[in-house]
Amino acid sequence: MNEIWPSPLSEPFWFVLYFVGLAVAVMMLLSLMSGWWTLARQLRASIPPDGDRFGFTSGTMGIWVFPVSYSSCLFLNVGREGIRVAMPFPFRLFHPPLFIPSAMIESAVEKRFLFSRYAKIRIRDHWPRLTIHGRAGRRIIELLGRPEPRSNRNS
Repeated sequence: MNEIWPSPLSEPFWFVLYFVGLAVAVMMLLSLMSGWWTLARQLRASIPPDGDRFGFTSGTMGIWVFPVSYSSCLFLNVGREGIRVAMPFPFRLFHPPLFIPSAMIESAVEKRFLFSRYAKIRIRDHWPRLTIHGRAGRRIIELLGRPEPRSNRNS
Protein backbone atom coordinates (compact mmCIF):
# COMPACT_ATOMS: atom_id res chain seq x y z
CA MET A 1 0.00 0.00 0.00
CA ASN A 2 1.10 3.53 -0.68
CA GLU A 3 1.41 5.56 2.45
CA ILE A 4 1.94 9.28 2.18
CA TRP A 5 4.42 10.54 4.71
CA PRO A 6 3.79 14.04 6.03
CA SER A 7 6.48 16.61 5.39
CA PRO A 8 8.57 17.45 8.46
CA LEU A 9 7.87 21.12 7.70
CA SER A 10 4.18 20.54 8.38
CA GLU A 11 5.05 20.28 12.09
CA PRO A 12 5.19 23.75 13.73
CA PHE A 13 8.48 23.08 15.55
CA TRP A 14 10.35 22.07 12.39
CA PHE A 15 8.81 24.87 10.37
CA VAL A 16 9.96 27.50 12.91
CA LEU A 17 13.42 25.92 13.14
CA TYR A 18 13.72 25.90 9.33
CA PHE A 19 12.52 29.53 9.05
CA VAL A 20 14.94 30.76 11.74
CA GLY A 21 17.84 28.83 10.18
CA LEU A 22 17.06 30.26 6.75
CA ALA A 23 16.85 33.82 8.14
CA VAL A 24 20.22 33.43 9.90
CA ALA A 25 21.82 32.08 6.70
CA VAL A 26 20.44 34.98 4.62
CA MET A 27 21.64 37.61 7.12
CA MET A 28 25.10 36.04 7.16
CA LEU A 29 25.26 35.93 3.36
CA LEU A 30 24.15 39.58 3.04
CA SER A 31 26.74 40.68 5.60
CA LEU A 32 29.52 38.89 3.72
CA MET A 33 28.40 40.03 0.24
CA SER A 34 27.99 43.67 1.26
CA GLY A 35 31.32 43.89 3.06
CA TRP A 36 29.68 44.80 6.38
CA TRP A 37 31.44 41.91 8.11
CA THR A 38 34.80 43.00 6.64
CA LEU A 39 34.32 46.56 7.88
CA ALA A 40 33.18 45.35 11.31
CA ARG A 41 36.56 43.75 11.96
CA GLN A 42 38.17 47.19 12.06
CA LEU A 43 35.37 49.75 12.37
CA ARG A 44 32.99 48.28 14.97
CA ALA A 45 31.20 51.06 16.87
CA SER A 46 31.18 51.21 20.63
CA ILE A 47 29.07 54.30 21.37
CA PRO A 48 27.03 56.61 19.13
CA PRO A 49 28.89 59.81 18.19
CA ASP A 50 27.47 63.27 18.57
CA GLY A 51 25.63 64.51 15.56
CA ASP A 52 22.39 64.28 13.68
CA ARG A 53 20.36 61.06 13.90
CA PHE A 54 18.56 59.54 10.97
CA GLY A 55 16.30 56.52 11.24
CA PHE A 56 14.94 54.12 8.65
CA THR A 57 17.31 55.38 5.96
CA SER A 58 17.96 53.58 2.69
CA GLY A 59 21.37 52.77 1.35
CA THR A 60 23.54 50.18 -0.34
CA MET A 61 26.85 48.62 0.50
CA GLY A 62 29.24 46.49 -1.49
CA ILE A 63 30.91 46.60 -4.87
CA TRP A 64 29.34 48.65 -7.63
CA VAL A 65 28.43 45.61 -9.74
CA PHE A 66 26.24 43.91 -7.13
CA PRO A 67 25.64 46.03 -4.02
CA VAL A 68 23.41 44.84 -1.20
CA SER A 69 20.40 47.10 -0.71
CA TYR A 70 19.39 48.09 2.81
CA SER A 71 16.03 49.72 2.06
CA SER A 72 14.71 51.83 4.92
CA CYS A 73 16.54 49.80 7.56
CA LEU A 74 19.66 51.80 8.40
CA PHE A 75 20.05 53.99 11.45
CA LEU A 76 22.74 56.67 11.11
CA ASN A 77 24.45 59.21 13.31
CA VAL A 78 26.27 61.80 11.21
CA GLY A 79 28.73 64.21 12.78
CA ARG A 80 32.03 65.90 11.99
CA GLU A 81 33.92 63.02 13.65
CA GLY A 82 32.34 60.42 11.41
CA ILE A 83 29.35 58.23 10.58
CA ARG A 84 27.78 55.52 12.71
CA VAL A 85 25.75 52.98 10.74
CA ALA A 86 23.53 50.43 12.49
CA MET A 87 20.70 48.02 11.78
CA PRO A 88 17.58 47.57 13.94
CA PHE A 89 17.70 44.82 16.57
CA PRO A 90 16.05 41.93 14.73
CA PHE A 91 18.44 42.30 11.78
CA ARG A 92 21.62 43.07 13.71
CA LEU A 93 22.88 39.48 13.58
CA PHE A 94 26.12 39.58 11.53
CA HIS A 95 25.61 43.37 11.17
CA PRO A 96 27.20 44.97 14.25
CA PRO A 97 27.08 48.79 14.39
CA LEU A 98 29.90 50.46 12.44
CA PHE A 99 31.66 53.74 13.08
CA ILE A 100 33.47 55.22 10.09
CA PRO A 101 35.77 58.01 11.32
CA SER A 102 35.95 61.05 9.06
CA ALA A 103 39.70 60.45 8.65
CA MET A 104 38.92 57.08 7.00
CA ILE A 105 36.55 58.61 4.43
CA GLU A 106 38.49 58.82 1.19
CA SER A 107 35.67 60.53 -0.69
CA ALA A 108 32.04 61.49 -0.17
CA VAL A 109 30.34 62.89 -3.23
CA GLU A 110 26.78 63.56 -4.30
CA LYS A 111 25.51 61.40 -7.16
CA ARG A 112 22.22 61.37 -9.04
CA PHE A 113 20.20 58.59 -10.57
CA LEU A 114 17.00 59.62 -12.35
CA PHE A 115 15.20 61.77 -9.78
CA SER A 116 17.07 60.72 -6.65
CA ARG A 117 20.25 62.01 -5.08
CA TYR A 118 22.52 60.05 -2.81
CA ALA A 119 25.91 60.23 -1.14
CA LYS A 120 28.54 57.83 -2.46
CA ILE A 121 31.18 57.13 0.19
CA ARG A 122 34.53 55.44 -0.35
CA ILE A 123 36.32 54.19 2.75
CA ARG A 124 40.12 54.33 2.74
CA ASP A 125 41.77 50.89 2.41
CA HIS A 126 38.43 49.01 2.28
CA TRP A 127 36.60 47.56 -0.74
CA PRO A 128 32.92 48.14 0.16
CA ARG A 129 31.35 51.32 -1.17
CA LEU A 130 28.53 52.86 0.81
CA THR A 131 25.66 54.90 -0.61
CA ILE A 132 23.20 56.74 1.60
CA HIS A 133 19.95 58.22 0.29
CA GLY A 134 17.72 61.04 1.48
CA ARG A 135 18.36 63.59 4.21
CA ALA A 136 21.15 61.54 5.77
CA GLY A 137 23.04 61.48 2.46
CA ARG A 138 22.69 65.24 2.06
CA ARG A 139 23.97 65.77 5.61
CA ILE A 140 26.99 63.55 4.97
CA ILE A 141 27.88 65.65 1.91
CA GLU A 142 27.48 68.88 3.93
CA LEU A 143 29.70 67.74 6.79
CA LEU A 144 32.13 65.27 5.26
CA GLY A 145 32.01 65.87 1.50
CA ARG A 146 35.31 65.18 -0.25
CA PRO A 147 35.93 64.90 -3.99
CA GLU A 148 36.92 61.57 -5.47
CA PRO A 149 40.61 61.10 -6.26
CA ARG A 150 41.24 61.34 -10.01
CA SER A 151 42.26 57.67 -10.35
CA ASN A 152 38.94 56.44 -8.83
CA ARG A 153 36.41 58.52 -10.74
CA ASN A 154 35.46 55.84 -13.24
CA SER A 155 34.98 52.93 -10.83
